[in-house]
Amino acid sequence: MIPGFAVEADMLSLIAAAAQKFAGPGAIAVFEVMSAAGIPDVVATVFDQDVLQERAASGFVTDAAGVAALLALSDAENSLDARQVAAVTGLTPAYIRARVLPALGARGLAMMTARGMWTATFRYRSPARRLVTVEAKLSDWRRGLGQAARHAAGADAAWLVLDGTRTRPAVSRAEWFRAAGVGLAGLGLDGTLETLLQPEASSILRLRARRELLAERLADLYCSGAVSGPVGKVFGRELTCSTGADPRYAGAPGRCAQ
Repeated sequence: MIPGFAVEADMLSLIAAAAQKFAGPGAIAVFEVMSAAGIPDVVATVFDQDVLQERAASGFVTDAAGVAALLALSDAENSLDARQVAAVTGLTPAYIRARVLPALGARGLAMMTARGMWTATFRYRSPARRLVTVEAKLSDWRRGLGQAARHAAGADAAWLVLDGTRTRPAVSRAEWFRAAGVGLAGLGLDGTLETLLQPEASSILRLRARRELLAERLADLYCSGAVSGPVGKVFGRELTCSTGADPRYAGAPGRCAQ
């Protein structure tokens, strides 16, 4: 029997090393970042370094309401009031008026142009040029596909990576992956990544607000010097602990100038 991985966490460093295969030249890997619909194991991203530097002083918008409102203000040709922003974002005018717009204003991301009227102080640019989510599973491809599919709407592409010795059942259900817009790859113990199914980008609806929420959270984490969000625990135990060095616990000083 061909040996495979002992635990899913042992796959993470090898997936991270293959970040550029998922997201292109310059891509890096970030782990465990909360998206609008779950927490991808890995996000391969190519940051826009100019945007990182420009936004370092004001910081990044890591709440869903703030991102949605900022996009609405940035996309509008004229200033908007709270009711108009609420109509675009699906939030209540009272919440937009009392909490969201003042918070953006305090950080210099939005400004009041007249009583009750707001506009963005700059045209929004994403801190992530390319953003690809990756879910790792030993063999439970059905569960992995479901998780990857939830992430797909808020990314440029989504992948499920399985232990390379256990991919056959998933490949036999290629139509499921096409319908979900998720790619499939097999990973070997030596780090060899075999692409089995390309993600079908045209089969799902991409949601810009979800994408930019993840991009903002990634940028915030990256600039803090961390490489991972909090590693989830159940009853105090890490269910996906690694048998070797776990890349999620690496860290460095903040990378973005203040």
